[in-house]
Amino acid sequence: MSDLTPPEKRFRLFSLRYWSGNVGFAVGPLVGGFLGLSGSPLPFVMTGVAYLLFTCVVYRLAAGIDEPTGAEAEPLERLTLPWAWKTVRGDRVLLLFILGGVLTMTVHGQMSVTLSQYVKANFHDGIKLFAVLMSVNSLAVILLQYPLSKWAEGRSYLLSICWGSVLFAAGEMGFALSQSAAWLIVSMVVFTLGEILVVPAEYIMLDEIAPEGMRGTYYGAQTFAELGNFLGPWLGGLILAAYGGSAMFLAMGAVALAAILFYWQGQQMYLRRQQRKPAAV
Repeated sequence: MSDLTPPEKRFRLFSLRYWSGNVGFAVGPLVGGFLGLSGSPLPFVMTGVAYLLFTCVVYRLAAGIDEPTGAEAEPLERLTLPWAWKTVRGDRVLLLFILGGVLTMTVHGQMSVTLSQYVKANFHDGIKLFAVLMSVNSLAVILLQYPLSKWAEGRSYLLSICWGSVLFAAGEMGFALSQSAAWLIVSMVVFTLGEILVVPAEYIMLDEIAPEGMRGTYYGAQTFAELGNFLGPWLGGLILAAYGGSAMFLAMGAVALAAILFYWQGQQMYLRRQQRKPAAV
């Protein structure tokens, strides 16, 4: 998608991609939650069918894309795991961005797993409440993605990540202090505002630092940040079991703020690298 989109429109592209996925997420948790309460396997069957349809649509669309030839064609990238790891080790800016992404994914992964355990144990009808919270998350993206993206387009993408991480932390603090379903919903909206700012900005910052002909490798290397989806539930579960929900949410808020340091350091290193480049003749 990035290759087919002019650079000045890529932030909006990533925002729309994120928005469209959340249209499905707004419906999925509610449908899955209510159908799954009876123990029926139907939600899993429906999910499998949806992924199969998605695969067919993407394959069909990709088959219709004309690859550039001749002088326009870029050399094929070596899209392998060892090559991606070698790229990460050789580019400290990319490494710092990925470490920042691991931290933000840790916070998001914790929210989507251990929050359900906390809500189920501490609130009436917790399973349904969690389904509502996840749908609120997606509905907030659908309603607020466009205005926030318009605001972010004219500003530094690092600023978007900084504000997004602060909102992550504020949402986590809200979860820790919430005593009612209403306050949980408010906290989820605040948390979601952070998502809206962080997710597209992470991709566009990678897009900016990727050398020509290596964009796919850099996007592929970003998947190392998915380690946070393991660390979040694991670390969050340990803290939840040992110290309770409030400590878990506050700890994850601190993790969200720590992500800013990695992105800021990576951005400063990238700017210094650009200044050292010889001017084009």
